Formats: sequence, structure tokens, C-alpha cells
Amino acid sequence: MSSSEKHLYEFGEFRLDTAEHLLLRNEKPVPLPPKAFDLLVVLVQNGGHLIDKERLMHELWPDAFVEDVNLSVNISVLRKALGEREPGNGFIETVPKRGYRFIAQVSELESGPEDLIVHNRIRAHIVTEELEPSANVAIGTGTWEPQRHIEAARLSIFGRFADKISRHKRAVGLALTLFLITVAGFGFGLYRLIGRKTVAPFETMKISRLTSNGKAVDAAISPDGRYVAYVMADSGQQSLWMRQVAAASNIQIIPPADIRWLGLTISTDGEYLYYLAGEQAIGVLYEMPILGGLPRRLVSDIDSLVTLSPDGKRLAFLRGYPAAGQSALIVAKADGASELKLSIRNDPDFFSGVEDAPAWSPDGTLIACPAGTTGADGAYMGVLEVRVQDGSAKFLTPQRWWRVGRMAWLRDGSGLVFTGQAQESDPSQLWYLSYPGGEVRRITNDLNDYRSVSLTADGSSVVTLQSGLLSSIWIAPNGDTQHAKDIHANNADGVEGVSWTADGRLVYTSRASGHSDIWIMDQDGGNQKQLTADGSNNKWPVASADGRYIIFMSDRAGLQNIWRMDIDGNNLKKLTVGGSEWQPDCSPDSQWVIYRSGFGKHTLWKVSIDGGEPVQLNDNASSRPAISPDGKWIACAYFERERIKTAVYPFAGGEPVRVLDVSSPNFYVRWTPDGLALAHIDRQTHRNIVSEPIDGGPPKPLTNFQSDHIFRFAWSRDGKQLALVRGNVTSDVVLIRNFR
Repeated sequence: MSSSEKHLYEFGEFRLDTAEHLLLRNEKPVPLPPKAFDLLVVLVQNGGHLIDKERLMHELWPDAFVEDVNLSVNISVLRKALGEREPGNGFIETVPKRGYRFIAQVSELESGPEDLIVHNRIRAHIVTEELEPSANVAIGTGTWEPQRHIEAARLSIFGRFADKISRHKRAVGLALTLFLITVAGFGFGLYRLIGRKTVAPFETMKISRLTSNGKAVDAAISPDGRYVAYVMADSGQQSLWMRQVAAASNIQIIPPADIRWLGLTISTDGEYLYYLAGEQAIGVLYEMPILGGLPRRLVSDIDSLVTLSPDGKRLAFLRGYPAAGQSALIVAKADGASELKLSIRNDPDFFSGVEDAPAWSPDGTLIACPAGTTGADGAYMGVLEVRVQDGSAKFLTPQRWWRVGRMAWLRDGSGLVFTGQAQESDPSQLWYLSYPGGEVRRITNDLNDYRSVSLTADGSSVVTLQSGLLSSIWIAPNGDTQHAKDIHANNADGVEGVSWTADGRLVYTSRASGHSDIWIMDQDGGNQKQLTADGSNNKWPVASADGRYIIFMSDRAGLQNIWRMDIDGNNLKKLTVGGSEWQPDCSPDSQWVIYRSGFGKHTLWKVSIDGGEPVQLNDNASSRPAISPDGKWIACAYFERERIKTAVYPFAGGEPVRVLDVSSPNFYVRWTPDGLALAHIDRQTHRNIVSEPIDGGPPKPLTNFQSDHIFRFAWSRDGKQLALVRGNVTSDVVLIRNFR
């Protein structure tokens, strides 16, 4: 398309403007993720014609290795955006195992300097999309359990590449040829990314999935590469499995139980499995024989996976001390005794725990850690080298990431593999960091999140988790689960905040633009409007009770500050200037904003809704404040003796008047509309909301959903409507071979 042309396509009540990258429905914008928009353009421009999957994959991801279920997910996003909710009433036809066709009548308007041309596309019949279910086998029991949850398969943003080849109806030789071309294309894309003329590592790697039901929690591979230990979650319980890689057999080591596994590590001799379990909101380290046996409790209050010294005689882990604004790298004997704080980082510097992992070098002289700092130019993370001899520390490379997670050394000490996000809006990918040169290369480059790293001793294979998230915003009248309605679905919409306006609309976050932005819509999902669009990350919106403002967190000025804008998105005003300020809530009289502030030790603060000098409310480590409906109290996550509970403070601040043994997933607690209880997400299944009376009465379930997770929720101003952000995080174990 030349720069002088503007292409418009009309179909039904929609208009597609490719020049402005905009989809309108009855002249109102419809939010779409970038890839879903690109897919719609290809389909519409080829309306009436079948487009095979291979061509669509090439059009959308020309320089990346991604799997075909990415295409299915974007097709699903399009169908929901276009309103395809009932069979026989839609725009996109699926020809099973072949491809897709846009079937609505399309009017194409090409407006050049002197002409206007209109073309009509052919209308065809509709075929319902069908996805083949996967299966999971429990070798220990000898029974097959077909997974017929088609919705779960549709929500997964990754597919099994082997299944793709086996379903292909062409000759085997052609399938193998396509596979080799795909791998070569991935290598070429990585070559272009690195910008080197020599052959880079990881170009010949092969990726295969070891699980396929989207329920994996964590995984680790044995040093010899023969076994993979992994955790599966189902119906609020978790189980431990062992897979023999060569034989592709799976054995259940520990049956489903009410245990929360936070991380796996296999000993250097391959004989023992170390795992982190969540107990009473803290991590506890256990050791057990790798093929099953009685576990032995080693260390309590641990905030990361462990790493073992090359001789297996010592272990290291990260621990946070939030009340002191401090975090530390701890070294101990293999049995957990004789702890030593090898390195300490004080606010605003920090070690990152929360299920991440340090890595002990093969020569035993240093430990690489995920660490970061916050300064005048914002927060960032990197890979920190800590010398075992004296605890001295330095970053291995000046390159910065938004987040660095788990890491593992190559056996020869020539570098590390780790998970990281270059920017907040990026998916977490696998990276390679050379040592001691500090050269950085990106290994994966797709839409998936990679959340773990476990290497074989020879460094030729890595086990990781591929994961993704899709969410929908639901409305339940009076909290009635039976009459709850899905009003809006998109990738991660509402996960980073949802709130009701005074006139009954919903303010929510969306990553449709590639960044986290604030949107507003009617409670039936109509009249969607994007309110922020500057390329920064904007999240945690809360609407003021008087209907005038939206308060939110934004990094548009470099640091994370609290901002205010009019209900229509105009007249932006920065309310705070300190940095690392998150999770605002607005008082019922619309005069004050309560928020969390602090680089290491987080405390509660308040500031006038018009800005000005902030006031510190407490000195206890606290987070995620929620103001009661009468404006008299503040509930928040509360760190007591390194354990997370829920505290209730007077609105004026001071000491807590009540501390409850309540710890919700992500520490997300809200007041019920009557102000008599605190509502939180059920810790076991994450599917429902439970209320805990302030007076100490028994907990009460408020919803009764049988599927999907709840990420966020909010009551309307009159307490008659409950908005819920529901969806699934899908995660599978992936084996990547031939790293070098």
C-alpha cells in the first residue's frame, strides 16, 4: 500500500481502517491485540478465499518460531471481538486441518488521490471451528484420561509441534521438509536478531513439549538428561510426576494433595529432589529421593529455589526481610544448617525471590543472582555476580531488563541461560549471557512466556515452562454465579486492575496496544474506549466516587507514580513524585488517595486527590491497600515476622487495630459492600471468592464457579453488581535440545 492510499473495508457493522490500525463497530473502536488485528487484515483482504495455516503463520510471524495454536488463539480473540458467540452467526469459517476463510460480505474502499473503488467479496456458509483434544496418561495407574476440555485447548497459546506434523495429510517426506524449513527459519530469525555474520549458538535447537494439558506448575531435568520431574495442578491440588525422557513414560510419584509446590531442583548427583512448598504464606524447603520416598524438611522461610554447589555439600537461596527493607543471598550446608548471609542488598537495591532462583557456578567460586535497583531513571534488573569467597558483588553486564527470573550455568562456565523480560509489556523469554564477556543473546522470540530454567550437566538440553494467559471480564448480578455473564474477553484484560465508575461503567486495564493501558466500557461490554495511549504502562485504575476522576499508576514519567485523569481520559496530573508507588485506592469522599510506596520496605501513604505533600500512614511493611465503604478503615497485606497476613488500620494511620490470618493469592483483598467482611480469592483453587468477617466469624463462600481462575474482582458502587476477571494460565513443560 502506498503512503498516499488509505484502505477501508466494511463488513456488517464493522469498518476496518488499515492505515490507522483501527477496527470500528458502529463508529466506536474495538480493542484488538496487534497480532489479532494483523490476522484480521489478512483475512479480510482475502475475503471469500481459503488461506491455509502455513501462509497465515508466515504472514503473522515471518521471523519467529511459533506454533500453530498461537493462530487458533488469535482466531478466537477475533471471533469474540466480532461478536461470534453463537454457532451459525459469524464472520470466520474454519476448514478443519486446512485453514480459514473470511465469509462475510466485504466492501473494499481504496481511496486514492483521484478515485474510489468498491469491491464486493463472496459470502459463504459457516463451519464451526473444531480443535482436537489432547490426552494425558498416568503410567503408574495404566489408565488413559482423555482431555475433552476444548475451551482449555483453545485458550492455550502454544501447541504441540509433533501433533502438527502428525496431523498433516501430506507425505511424511514433505512433513519432515517443512519441519527442517521451520527450524532453519527460526535460526535465521535469531541470526538477524543477533546481527552477527558467524553462526550463533542455539540456531540448531529443537523444541518439543513433554506435557500438553496446560496444567504444569514447575519442572526440572536431571543432570544426565534422563529424567524430568514436574508438578501438575488440578482442581486445587498438585501432584508430582517423573518422566523418563527417552521412553516418554510418566510416573506419578506423589498423588494429588493440598500442597503448593513453588519450585524444583535436582541434586548434582541426580539422586535427590529439592522442592519448595508454600506453607502459611512462607516457603519451606524439602529434600526427598528423586524416585519417591519420605521428604525431609530442611529450611523454613525461603523465598527462592535453591542452587547447589558443584560438590553438593552446600546450598544457596534468597530470602527477603520486608520489615527491614532488606534481602539477602543465604549460603548453608546441604542439610540447611549453618546459614550465612553471603550478600545483603538494602533498599533501594534488592535480590528478586518469589519463586526465582540463583545459580552456583560450575567452578564453585561465584553465585549468579537475579537482582535489581531503583534510581532516578526507574527500576531495572540484571544478573548479579556474588563471589563466594568474600561476598563481593557486581553486575555481569550493563544491559538492563524489566525482570530477571531463574537462571542456570552452562557446565563449562562459559555463560548462563535465564528468563527475563526486556520491558514490562514483553513476554518473558529465554536469554543467554556469556561469561566473562557479558554478551547477551535472546534464545526464544515468540508470544509465549518462559518461566523456568533447568539444564542438563552437558548444557545441551534445557527444560522450561511455556505459559500464557487469557482472561474475560464477567458481571454477576448480586454476586449470583448462575447468572454471571461474560461481557468482554481479551489477552489479560482486567488482570492489572478493574473498577466501577459512579455511573455504572467499568474501568479496566488492557494490553491490546502492546502496553498496559486504561480503558472504559459500559457494563454490558459496549462503548469501549481507550483512555491512555502514550506507550507507557498504566495500571491499577480506580474511579473516584464522585464520578470525576480515574486514579492509576503509570511509568510515563520514568518512575512508577500515582496519576489522575478526568473520567474521559483528559487533563492528566501526577499526584506523587517519589517513585515505586503502586496500587492506589480512592476514599469514598473522593478527597484522598491511599497507595503503597517504597523501594524495599513498602509502607502506606496518602495524598490529596489534587496532589501536594504526601503523608505516611504506617511504619509496618504493607501493600495493596483497600478502603472500607464508610471510609474509616484501610485493609492491606501485612508482613508480620516475615509472614503475610491482612491488617486493618484506621484511615488516619497508626498501628493496626486488627490482624487477620488471611493471605489471598497475590495478596488481593477487598471489602464487602456492607463493610463487615473482607473478601479474597480462595487460595486452594483460585476459582471463587470467600469473605472473612472482621469480627472473626467463620469464612463464607461468595461465588460457586466450577472452572477458571479469578484474578481480580470489584463491586459496583451500589453493591448490586460484581465484576470478575476470570481466565486461565496455561502452562506446559518444554524440552529444548541442541543448545550449542
